This record gives sequence, C-alpha cells and structure tokens, in this order.
Amino acid sequence: MRPGIGWIGLGHMGSVMAPRLAAVGWTVTGYDLDPARAAGCGVAAAATPVELAAGADVLISTIPDDAAFRALLAGLAGALRPGTTLIDMSTLSPDASARAADLLDKAGVAYLRAPVSGSTGLAAEGALSLFVSGPRDVFEAQHPILEVLGKRITWLGPAEEARVAKLVVNSLVGSMNGALAEALALAEACGLNRPAVIDLIAGSAAASPYIASKVEKLKERDWTPAASISLIAKDLDLVLALAEARGLAMPQAALNRARLAEAEALGWGGRDMSALAALPTREPAVTIAALEDERYAAMLAGDIATLDRLLDTTLRYIHSSGGTDSKESYIAGFASGHVRYRHVTRSGQSIQVSGDAALVLSRLGIDILVGGKPKRIEAMAMAVWSRTSGRWRLICVQSAPAGQS
Repeated sequence: MRPGIGWIGLGHMGSVMAPRLAAVGWTVTGYDLDPARAAGCGVAAAATPVELAAGADVLISTIPDDAAFRALLAGLAGALRPGTTLIDMSTLSPDASARAADLLDKAGVAYLRAPVSGSTGLAAEGALSLFVSGPRDVFEAQHPILEVLGKRITWLGPAEEARVAKLVVNSLVGSMNGALAEALALAEACGLNRPAVIDLIAGSAAASPYIASKVEKLKERDWTPAASISLIAKDLDLVLALAEARGLAMPQAALNRARLAEAEALGWGGRDMSALAALPTREPAVTIAALEDERYAAMLAGDIATLDRLLDTTLRYIHSSGGTDSKESYIAGFASGHVRYRHVTRSGQSIQVSGDAALVLSRLGIDILVGGKPKRIEAMAMAVWSRTSGRWRLICVQSAPAGQS
C-alpha cells in the first residue's frame, strides 16, 4: 500500500510537482500559506501543517528559505509521528539543514535532503535533476516517489552533501546569468540584432540548458518569473556565506550578487532572474542613494524586516545626543515602540564612494517620539556603507547637533 503524501509549499515548483504524484496514483494532500494554491493545483487541501502531518506517512516540503523551514518545524513540533519521513526539496543552507536533522532524529522522523535543479517546465515533465542526501536506506525506500519527480537522481551521501551540491550548481547559474546579461549588453551596444545574437549564443560553445530555457524570455523581454531575482539572490547569499565559513573567496559570485542587489533596489525582485539582461548600469552612488531612501522609509514605517536587512551586524549608531546603539539595540527601540519617527527631512546630501566603502553626509530635521515624548532634532549626519559579498550594508551612523529644540 502506498503511503499518504503531505506536500507543504505550493508555490512555483510545488504547485507543479505535487500534481504529478497525484496523477500517477499517489494520495496527495497539500498545504500552503495561501489556501487557494492547493485548490488551484488540484490536490486535496489541509487547513494547517499539523492537520497535514496527522494524515501523512511522507511529508515533502518546497519552501522559500531557512527561516520558513525553521518556522515549519517549530509549527510541527509534537505533531510529527515517529516513522514519518520528511523530504525537503528546498534550497537551504547546510547549517540550517543540519540543525533540522538533529530535531527530526530526536522525533524519530527520517530525513532526506533533496533539492532540485531545473525549471517549472522540467518539473511538469518530471525531468528535474534531484540532489539527494540522507540515510541510504531511506533514499532507497522513497525512490519510487523521487523517480516521479526527477529524471536524474543522485544520492550524494548521508548528511548535508545535497545542500552543498545545490549551492555549487546555483553559484554557476548565477555566474551564467550575470555573464549572459553582460554579453547581450555588449552586443546591443555594438548594434547587433538582439534575437539573432540570442540564437547565436544558444547554439554556440557557450550553450547550456540554462541558456536554452531563457531564449524566448530574452527575445521577448518576458520577465515572468520561473526563478526570480530575489530567489537567486537568496541562493547566492547562501553560497557566499558557505564560502566565507570555509575561508574561500568567490569574487565572481560576489559581483553577481551585487548586480542582483541593484535589481532588487529597483523593485525588480519578483522578475525572472534573466531580467538582469535588461538592468541598466548604475553608478554605485545611485545605488547608495536608493538604499538611503529605503532606510529612511523603513525608519518612518517602523519596518524592522527592512532595517534588519540593511544594517550590518557590526553597526554602531552614534546619536546626536551622544548615546550609542548596536544593531540589536537600535532595532529593539522600534520593536518595543520606544522610538517612533514621525517625520524626517534631508537636505544637502553628498555621497562619496571608494571601492567597497561609501560615505553619505546630510543635514537632518527629525520629529521623533522617544518614550512617548516628542522631540525635534536638527543634526548633521554621516552614514558609512560597506559592500561585502556583493551587498551594501550600513556599518556606522554618527550625528552631531546642528541646532536642537
């Protein structure tokens, strides 16, 4: 008797992969944060992950990132039954996956890491490449499920080998994407016909399955996402973090990540990653100006998630009053409601960029509530941004009074 399958995460890939199993006779129930997705892909729906786990022998997850995976496991705490198998097919960091393995082992749950490589089109055909690691006997037991989803299935070892392999492949995908964008920009600058050059590349020594999958998108400038800019940016963050932890420099990956950051700053995060081919060249100062705009908008909105993304872990924030905050204490002021910015005016902004460092000088007029008490601040401010692994982050702010009431 075939085990019941519970599928968690019915986004671009999950919504295509789960119905394949149902179509060949597996009993599949799905769950997604958006309830309409389960109905939209034609599988039965569970109201919660806990409800899903209660009726499934095998759980399969396709979710966005480490944070979503941690949240999933926390939500399933106490609901996972010993003897259940979890197959995670997401792109996650080896560290997050290893921590999950410990939790699942204590719960008596078998765990396969099975990230996938390929497009939604290949997923619909069951032709994905699957990188798998985990106990070999569990891999063999679940092979009938895997072979419905992938054409090329490779077992790599008993632990986090599949996670590393997926990041290795995605570092190459990121590099090909960046190189292709540059090559097309050069061709167009020299007056070559864009569609003809795209066909030429697709049939040249530089041809690859990735380029073949993007030919029509590039010709039509169709940026409907198969894999979005934000998704590949997240993957390159994982690549660069893994390389840093191993003492390895990856300058090409860092440069590609920097271009993706420019695309995100333009609001292109939801576009297909091939949209990098349409990204205009920006001076670093323009990127810094956009990041400063984003930072001040986040301060006014109390947007902690954006501040967390923009501020470096080493941040030192020196206020015009003389007080100093770390990143943690600065964000805590927003989270607790102790600090609330009501209005900020900026004038006289100047930006100086030197390599991977940027200095921003400006005059500020700030209306703020501190502990519920209104305060007006006039200050001269200096902000220092640093680019590491292709991403700009704020490392220091220092303000000095320029008149105060």
